[in-house]
Amino acid sequence: MENTSRPEWYGPGQWDYPMDADRLAAASVLLVEDDRDIREMMTTLLEMAGFGVVARDTAEGGLDALREQQFDLILTDYALPQKSGVWLLEHAEAEGLIQGTPVMIVTAHPHVAGGGAYEVIQKPVDMDDLIERVRYRMEGDGPRRRRAASMERPPDRQDPDGGPKCPDPVELILYVSSQSPRSFAAVKNIKKVLERFD
Repeated sequence: MENTSRPEWYGPGQWDYPMDADRLAAASVLLVEDDRDIREMMTTLLEMAGFGVVARDTAEGGLDALREQQFDLILTDYALPQKSGVWLLEHAEAEGLIQGTPVMIVTAHPHVAGGGAYEVIQKPVDMDDLIERVRYRMEGDGPRRRRAASMERPPDRQDPDGGPKCPDPVELILYVSSQSPRSFAAVKNIKKVLERFD
């Protein structure tokens, strides 16, 4: 008789989903961001896009992560507590940890001292564009071509009953924070607009 009992260390839901080669083979991103809300949101979006993410909140923590494993891309904020994102990258370069690894620095500063060798992305950041940039840096220009193709206008569609043509569908993505009054107001306004449509 086959033993179907779970091992003692089996946690609830631990193996309920296939862990699979796709997850294990996902391109890995080191994300260094000190703002917890932004870090969690970016981690979620990157994971939804299929990347494996290791997130750290300090430059020192990012350097430790680089000493422990290799990453396919590094995405770091510039202004971090005590040490900057550039400090992290300079020390990682000196230790031979990131040769040939794509690096992206996100910042609100107009000038990033020492960041000339890296791709610098100015805040505020369009998250969809950021994910696309990450894909592009890891995969070449294939994703951008696919995105451009997907943005081509589809042929006009006519209602089967001979009525007016159906307008193109619109995809709306809104990133909100449960703690932000502006986010609350934005959601409220969007709900009002959507009430006008079936």
